[in-house]
Amino acid sequence: MISELGIGPIDTGADFAATLSELPATWTNDDHCSWAAWWNASDSSYSVDFVRGTESEQEPIVLVSTSAADPITPGVGPRTGEGLGIGSSKDEVLSQHPDAVAGQAQIGEGTWLGVPTAGAMIFFEYYTATDQANAVTVTTLETPPYEVCG
Repeated sequence: MISELGIGPIDTGADFAATLSELPATWTNDDHCSWAAWWNASDSSYSVDFVRGTESEQEPIVLVSTSAADPITPGVGPRTGEGLGIGSSKDEVLSQHPDAVAGQAQIGEGTWLGVPTAGAMIFFEYYTATDQANAVTVTTLETPPYEVCG
């Protein structure tokens, strides 16, 4: 479930190490990106990742995201209570959240719709040539980042 808190059992503001320790061993976290953890669906249709702040190992989780493989398979992955997620169109998001704000990706020509909540922002992200969300990010950051490990 995607909510203003996070995605599934991963909440923004939570302890990174404690959250990772409660997840199945199918989650990856390595020295290359010690601040991030990720998981891939067995059919490779989507993935989920989460990130803590990078200032110290004690920083809380600031972002949880689910993203589609290319091409996008609509309907895969976690959904909001309204049924929105990977594959949702901008019109679908706006019909459920008319207060959503539009923005441009930090790099490239992609766009996003940000849904303000009492908790973190929920961003529906779109590739340039499609009207299907390729990612949904719940974050305490001002905008969704271009990448989480790079």
